[in-house]
Amino acid sequence: MHIIFKVILLIFVPFSGYCQCEKNQIIYMNSSGVEIASGQTYLSFVFNHQADSIKLEQLYDADFTDYISESTSINVDAMSDSLFFLKHAIEINNCVTCVKKSVQIMDSIDINKDGFKELVIFREWDCRAPYYHSIPHNGHFQVQIYGQYEVWDVKTKRRIFEIKSIFESSIPVTVNVMKTIGYSSEVIIDDRGSVYITTPISEFEFEIDIKNGTYHYNNETGNYEKE
Repeated sequence: MHIIFKVILLIFVPFSGYCQCEKNQIIYMNSSGVEIASGQTYLSFVFNHQADSIKLEQLYDADFTDYISESTSINVDAMSDSLFFLKHAIEINNCVTCVKKSVQIMDSIDINKDGFKELVIFREWDCRAPYYHSIPHNGHFQVQIYGQYEVWDVKTKRRIFEIKSIFESSIPVTVNVMKTIGYSSEVIIDDRGSVYITTPISEFEFEIDIKNGTYHYNNETGNYEKE
């Protein structure tokens, strides 16, 4: 039996009042808009009736933010004499706000045949990051969506597979039009734990690890390998 996970894009609703932060600091919020602990390298996910937990890395990618800004936004040097830019540049800061949605447990499968079921989870973050442009009445930010599937060996607390299935940023093109850059993939995981990935072809030059194909767990190496 095959389990098919189709990625559903959700509209990101920005929460006001959470954008005043120190330079390069990330503010984390849960799906209800309540701020959670910030400045941590890892975020804990508690499961099994609060009896167990694993440490999850953040999904936000600062290099992706820089890529979007450098490849699509205005040339700051060219705009240095612009009265509009000088007027509005003071309003731009480096604050990043991320809404951390609840972790979804998609399945549990004994992939490595050690008698303990591995955990298949899906995580999604919606982030608001800086974006420099000259469009009147638009905020200087880009709206990003990160979605990631992960397979965890809960016995050893080790992540044995991960794939970022959503990697997108929406930026303002005009006052009323947004452009989305990135990709959204379909991920299929069968009852043996094998992973099948299909990524739509798009003009996306940012270097990413995702590759189309089939991945199987190798008991000898303890890792997933591409077929």
